[in-house]
Amino acid sequence: MANSKINLAANELLFREGEAGQFAYLIERGRIAILRDSAGEYQLLSELGAGECLGEMALISHDPRMASAMALEDTTLTVITRDHLKERMARSDPLIRHLLQLTLKRYRQSLGQTFPDTSSTQDLDYLEDEQQAMQRMRTEHDLSHALDKQEFILHYQPIVRLADRITTGFEALLRWRRDDGQLVSPDLFIAVAEESQIIEKIGHWIIDEASQARTRLASAYNGKLSEDFYVSINLAARQFPDPELPGVVQEAIRRHGLLAQQLQMEVTESQILENREHAISVLHNLQSMGCRIALDDFGTGYSSLAYLNRLPVDALKIDKMFLDDMLSDQASRTIIAGMARLARDLQLSFIAEGAETEQQVEALSALGVEHVQGFFFGRPFALETKKEPA
Repeated sequence: MANSKINLAANELLFREGEAGQFAYLIERGRIAILRDSAGEYQLLSELGAGECLGEMALISHDPRMASAMALEDTTLTVITRDHLKERMARSDPLIRHLLQLTLKRYRQSLGQTFPDTSSTQDLDYLEDEQQAMQRMRTEHDLSHALDKQEFILHYQPIVRLADRITTGFEALLRWRRDDGQLVSPDLFIAVAEESQIIEKIGHWIIDEASQARTRLASAYNGKLSEDFYVSINLAARQFPDPELPGVVQEAIRRHGLLAQQLQMEVTESQILENREHAISVLHNLQSMGCRIALDDFGTGYSSLAYLNRLPVDALKIDKMFLDDMLSDQASRTIIAGMARLARDLQLSFIAEGAETEQQVEALSALGVEHVQGFFFGRPFALETKKEPA
């Protein structure tokens, strides 16, 4: 019902003050009057026209309608359901959600409106939003200082060629060790970092640190690596608009004496889709410098095959989800084999992430998978604490 439309005749009520707010509305044509009941008579508060929205405050705050709405002329409205709005709100910053709810609550209080609680679940939702917002704010604050305090480290996970079980690359993974020695779970800070402006500075540091580590990895793993092994660096969507990104990569290559193909940039389909044309342009730029480009989580997005031929990629990586049921599910094996064959036909490298057992590795090899990354060949490690691959 999120996209359904309703028509109102002139002077027809849409909703009354005090009613439960089940929907919000977008005015397509016509005019709506917002009215308050004052001593049995309607008092005009405002008039809304085409392109304006109404009724959203009751959806956000879960409180009853604070005014009535009536059509002033024949009017067409698009209906927005609570579920539709909740889905959109869930994608927004928890801090923004919290501030919006708090603003609405204080605005109602300023009008002298108090409503009985109608649902303990709504209270819990509000408290959860508040807790999420406060935690996010604390995390963003701490992240902004972590780089200056040198609390970030990189862990490296080997990527292994199955034909000879030689390590051909490492994925650099960001980790955060606070100054008290406590490691912060990536689940608690990676998403926050990637959605804030701090990711640009963190991203610059990762590129330089991983480039420097490439030489140290070569020394530590002497005789156990392919000569042309690379370090793979994850890019976040917010890094694509960064005008300094190509220059930072180029400078890291120069400073640490690397060949450009010894760096691989990993991106996901969802990150590219946020601003597809610009992202593709940035990837073309990086590839033209000689860097490898890998499309991570291939096959989990909306339209990988539809535009794969437009993407400047050198490798496809599939997520652990494809491996979880592989040994018991023929359909999973067929899908993996099909994607491996597609990569070969397009002359792309193909990497399966998440292999944890010998049985999985043997099955992947039989399906035509060339490279594997996962706990079976080694967990992510800090360069200072490990000298040889598992």
